[in-house]
Amino acid sequence: MAERAAELDMPALSLTDHGVMNGALDMYKACRKNGVKPILGIEAYYVDDRHTVKEMPKYERNHLTLLAENDVGFRNLVELSSEGFLEGMHRGKANIDMELLDRHSEGVIVLTGCLQARFVKRLVEDRPDDAREHLDELIQVFGPEQVYLEVQKNGIDDQDRANEQIARIAREIGRPLVATADVHYLRREDYVNHTALLCVQTKSTLDAPKMTFDTNEFYLKDAGEMTAAFAEWPEAVPMTLEVAERCNVEIPLGEILLPNFPTENGEDSKVMLRRIALEGVKGRYGDPMPSVAMERLEFELGVIEEMGDLFFERFLNPGRKSMPDIDIDFSVRGRDRMIQYVTDKYGSDSVAQIITFGTMAPRAAIRDSARVHGYDYKTADTLAKQIPAPVMGRSPSFDECLKPGQELMKTYETDADAKKIIDTAKGSKARSATPRSTRRRWSSPSGHSKRSCRSSWWKTSRRHQPVTRTASRSSRTRQ
Repeated sequence: MAERAAELDMPALSLTDHGVMNGALDMYKACRKNGVKPILGIEAYYVDDRHTVKEMPKYERNHLTLLAENDVGFRNLVELSSEGFLEGMHRGKANIDMELLDRHSEGVIVLTGCLQARFVKRLVEDRPDDAREHLDELIQVFGPEQVYLEVQKNGIDDQDRANEQIARIAREIGRPLVATADVHYLRREDYVNHTALLCVQTKSTLDAPKMTFDTNEFYLKDAGEMTAAFAEWPEAVPMTLEVAERCNVEIPLGEILLPNFPTENGEDSKVMLRRIALEGVKGRYGDPMPSVAMERLEFELGVIEEMGDLFFERFLNPGRKSMPDIDIDFSVRGRDRMIQYVTDKYGSDSVAQIITFGTMAPRAAIRDSARVHGYDYKTADTLAKQIPAPVMGRSPSFDECLKPGQELMKTYETDADAKKIIDTAKGSKARSATPRSTRRRWSSPSGHSKRSCRSSWWKTSRRHQPVTRTASRSSRTRQ
């Protein structure tokens, strides 16, 4: 996505995944690599009360797009995502409410959202007073300068009806109108691959999909397309540049971030370590200490002071500049007790759950693609077996399998059905990311090791391009 944004001469790109910020760091790095300004955000799941919804059989959940204006805002979005999981998790969604938003509003910019947002939904339901009430709440919590009203052009009738009212309200309250567009796939021709991926997720087929998009307007558009689409509100297009220019977040990369260790009486940690180590060496070797013991002590302390922490020499030495990674494995039986133990010992704010993501392996992508196209198991199995087995746990990429002379390439060039399956599989693999495992990361009492998630993008053009948010498989993107 960052590469495509650079191709389209977009100065900025934002990822605002649904309820999570898992992709924020990857997106930040990709944008920096491609000379595009990264804008970090989240499309939050908004409810009236994050606590009471857990007891309700049915409740309303809406979308709300939040962008980090600065480093403080980014930390607040991370906190919102984390607290949504810790306090508002229900039916697989990390819910937040106005109380949480009020607590973490500093440095955050708000967009009024898509058709699933509370403000827009109320307008579609012909409840303008309720829409204004919600908008007033957002303005009260975040401040009038932090709230932007957005319009979209996606070929959906409800959106067109809402746009007229959104533009009118923006004029009435004197707030800017911002042109945006949800982006769920890269190019217009990716529509089928995206639909196939939805079928994979919903375990359905292209002939009988459980979920589809009504129009093929959810791709990353260029400045000309966006400007033409919003000709009715030309002032809304350049306003995206204002939002992009306001958003400035810097994530320190390549630095060692260690938790703070609280000491008694506020003693400097290095002084404390040296004192304790000296006492221990004297206790073991006597006083005065042998010169060899003193030399070794000074060497070890020197390494620690240079590197910033100590485990033991195997993991930390002058020749190793990267920090060690130490994992302790526990049986599934009793694992919850261990988690509770470290939570009680270090505090809930210093114990975080982390997760890893992986894309679909080519064989799995082939089988899923064949299924959603309605082909039988034999067809899928035949193609999947033409992909070489993983070597040392690494599966070959489609690019490797489709090189001249490879068996899969020969089939691709001669079999129309195989070509259809492989093309869809390649698109699905590129878009799909699934959790592989969950672990706990422990940090010291004063340290934090939290991680959040990912959802939509937004892009702006140097030629006054409207905002584009792009979405991953479970989220949305605006343009």
